[in-house]
Parts: sequence; C-alpha cells; structure tokens
Amino acid sequence: MDVLSHTFLPLIFLLGIGRLSKRHIMISPASLLPDLDKLFLTGLLHSLLVISPVLLAIAAAERKLKGNLETSLILSFFVLSHVFLDILDGGPVPVAYPAVSLGFGISYNARIFVSNLTVSDIFPSVEIREISPSESYELFSGFGLASAIIFFMILIVKVIKSERC
Repeated sequence: MDVLSHTFLPLIFLLGIGRLSKRHIMISPASLLPDLDKLFLTGLLHSLLVISPVLLAIAAAERKLKGNLETSLILSFFVLSHVFLDILDGGPVPVAYPAVSLGFGISYNARIFVSNLTVSDIFPSVEIREISPSESYELFSGFGLASAIIFFMILIVKVIKSERC
C-alpha cells in the first residue's frame, strides 16, 4: 500500500467519526513508521511482537509524565492502522516476527466475466507466505490519490458548514 493511502485512510476514519484534530494531523505521519523496516530487517516494524511493547512503553511513559494517554493512543492508532491496511492489501504481514518468519494477508480476487456472466473467487482468501526483502516501495497510487482527494473534499465541506453556523 502506498504512502497516501496509509496517511489518509486513518484520517478519513477520524474525520468520519468526528474525532479529527490538528494534533491528529500532525501525528499522522506515524502511520508510515512500520515501513521503515523496508530499509533494514524486513518485517520487524510490522510485527505485533515488536511494536506492541514499544507502543505500551510509550503509553506508560506518557501516563507517568502527563497523566493521560491522549497522544500515545492516537500514535498507536496510526501505527496499528498501517499493519491492518497492509493485511487487507494482501500482505504478507509478519505479525509474529521474529518468532515466525511467515506473513499473511487477505487477497480479493473476485472477478465477473462479462462474456458469460460468471463470477469467480467471490470470497476473499487468506494467504500465508514467507516474508522477503522488498525491491521497491510504492510511493503513490491512484487509490492513495483518491484517498487524499476524498479527505480534503470532506474536510473542506465540514469547514464551510462550520463557518455558516
């Protein structure tokens, strides 16, 4: 999944439930942190065995220092949304790395054949495969650009509506 999708889909969710704030927008680049493992140790930052203790430690530190979990919860949301979206995008996401070097993802191969009006592979399939280093990284896609455009369109409409009130 590309940079724009990982950034804007969580923002669209927060906007949709009425919880988006400037702070959330500032923290949203955290949704890209798991892909830093593309540079080294493939799979490390997509693993729940690795990122969960880190996120819990950040939450514990925030609670001790600030007395709340406001920033650490939204940071966790952005980081974990990345892993979730990669699973939905087919993976493989190594959620138990380094204990298990296999990753999984969900593939959607449903097709309708217009020549004879048949449908194949209507149900999604879970794919499990060995993880391997990436040769490339998808920066932008049409879906990511659409996600960004939808986010800004909804945001503009909400701003215009709030100014009218």
